[in-house]
Amino acid sequence: MDLSRGQKLLIIGGLLALLAGIVILSLGRLASQPAAVVYQGPTAKSAAPPPLIAVHVVGAVAKPGLYWLPPGSRAIEAVNMAGGMTAQASAKSVNLAALVEDGQQIVVGTIPPLDSGLPTQPPAPQPASASPPAPQPLPASAPTVQAVPAFPLSLNQATKEQLEAVPEIGPQLAQRILYYRYEHGGFRTVEELAKVPGIGDHRLGLLRQYVTP
Repeated sequence: MDLSRGQKLLIIGGLLALLAGIVILSLGRLASQPAAVVYQGPTAKSAAPPPLIAVHVVGAVAKPGLYWLPPGSRAIEAVNMAGGMTAQASAKSVNLAALVEDGQQIVVGTIPPLDSGLPTQPPAPQPASASPPAPQPLPASAPTVQAVPAFPLSLNQATKEQLEAVPEIGPQLAQRILYYRYEHGGFRTVEELAKVPGIGDHRLGLLRQYVTP
């Protein structure tokens, strides 16, 4: 059966209306559906800082005691926390660059005393009943002569008494020279005397004729 032009248009319009209704119905269902909930897990907590380590600093420091430092610290940090070394401390007694461990004890030693030439032990006491020995006269052919060091005097081999015999060097200055020699491993030149406290340019010029490295 042939359809007229008007019937064809009417059928096409009905189909378009039906299609539009389906589209509108689908959009309405989508709008009515609840939004998808995205689950977020618990946020990761920031990593806790590593625990501190305990280090015991003793010896020739200003404030000996127990100190807490971060892991990976070095011995110099522990010594600085203890107030630093005293004037009597020996920098060679501890490795300041070493890594410290928990429970470690750092001992800062002192400068060893210089040999004064005195006996290490007092003489044994004589029994009360024993009579003191009679003094023996010195032979006439052996007069007492005070030893005088030969100049120029070696700064790296001289004793404290020999240094005191040098003009312009007294007991205190001789002690400083021996301390500098101990700390620096000896003198390489006479000019190094200028680094010893108490020796200026004028005194250094006077000492050049008396001493040698």
